[in-house]
Amino acid sequence: MSEPNQAEGAEKPAGKLKKLMIIPLALCALVGGGFVTFTQYPLVARVVATKDSGDAAEAEEAKVPVEYGAFHQFDGFTVNAVGADGSHYLMVNIGVEARKESILEELKGREIVVRDTVIKLLSARSAEELAILETRSVLKDQVRQAFNGILSEGTVDRIYFTQYVLQ
Repeated sequence: MSEPNQAEGAEKPAGKLKKLMIIPLALCALVGGGFVTFTQYPLVARVVATKDSGDAAEAEEAKVPVEYGAFHQFDGFTVNAVGADGSHYLMVNIGVEARKESILEELKGREIVVRDTVIKLLSARSAEELAILETRSVLKDQVRQAFNGILSEGTVDRIYFTQYVLQ
């Protein structure tokens, strides 16, 4: 019976030693994890926010409040799509934004040129092209550039399709 007591006594110092080694290792892991979290969290949070919003430019743009200018809407553009033989047409209303009202007044004064320009741009596309969402961004940019070519002073900042019906 004295032998089992000795074996138990021998195991106790080894068990205590293991416990004493686990505690510092656990503390090192906690401190290391806390340090990494504290130093890297802002970077990780920024990367996650960027991925959630699409890309870095959109994430930065979302933080800055948008400043709007003056608006005007040109209504009633109806064009036939290329190669549609009258079976497909597009109805569009276009909103224009500029920093100053005077820029919009100049566009209103040249409405005939504005309407002709828009009709030329839109009627050069097929119905398949007009149905693609990415085409709308391209069209907005082309319309904005065309409007800026019509203006003698100032520029149009943004173009909006307030109605876009492809039939």
